[in-house]
Amino acid sequence: MNSKNKELIFEKRALSDIPFLVLEDAYWRPQDAHLQKHFRLKYEESNKRGSIKEYERLKKFWRQRETWINYSLDCLLMASSPKLLSQVFGELVPSMSLTNPQLFNSNIPGLKADIGVPDFILKDHNALVLGEIKTDALENSHKYSFEQYSKFMLFSALCLCSLRSDIPKNVIHIIIAPDIDAKKLCNDYKRWLPSINANKLHVNAEKLDLRDRKKRFRDFASWKKYLLNFIEDDLLIKQNSLSKDNIQEYRGITTPELAPTHLFTWQQFCDVYVRNAVENGVKNLADTAIAIQSLAVPVNNVGLVDDEN
Repeated sequence: MNSKNKELIFEKRALSDIPFLVLEDAYWRPQDAHLQKHFRLKYEESNKRGSIKEYERLKKFWRQRETWINYSLDCLLMASSPKLLSQVFGELVPSMSLTNPQLFNSNIPGLKADIGVPDFILKDHNALVLGEIKTDALENSHKYSFEQYSKFMLFSALCLCSLRSDIPKNVIHIIIAPDIDAKKLCNDYKRWLPSINANKLHVNAEKLDLRDRKKRFRDFASWKKYLLNFIEDDLLIKQNSLSKDNIQEYRGITTPELAPTHLFTWQQFCDVYVRNAVENGVKNLADTAIAIQSLAVPVNNVGLVDDEN
């Protein structure tokens, strides 16, 4: 990392930010919005002919892209009260101890190559949730890799070593996916053989045998060295108030499991959210959750919550 800024900054999210975040993402990733120049010209020409077929196809295309489904989930989480969020995620992971959670962004210009950007972040003074979503909207939807897992663990290590008051020390990684069978979820399963028991992912350090795209590690020993190189960086320590005593503890780790990773299917997440939303008198949010689930895991005959509930 050559950046002069390695400070982790949390920025509170707001519903008013969503249109601008969408525009920003569409600008940098036009392939996910199908806004490449050759498509725009075709779309404009089709409109001149009075055809709506291209527009309907575009709407379907957008609804199959994980990034736009994630924005829908962002809207749902931001529309949810802190009480509702604490109930939902507290039921999913009782040890989480969220009391007044809100949605945040992580501003990490000099850290993105190492710790990545979670799909959503929930935070209060007690706990920090690093969320990742996977969808089944397309046959070749993205899957979960050890490299992605590694980024969440380095993110966790940074938080756990920090003495800053705005960074909670109870860090939890959550994955919401169509299927939480490790063989189906992980695209490099045979190279790290993760296991999932009681909705919790476990990694056997002895089974780790893969290279990340930048060839920074190939097994647990090299991964551990990579972690230490990251966490012992002088600029990182200074800008994030890292405790050298906490850093020292990582020299003795025997597993890459630096923070617990909990996995839930969209059905599990939706069931918990819908029940709590209805009990809190916000059936409209319950309906929205079901609609998002139908995008993430398309099925036939997805209905809404019964009005009598």
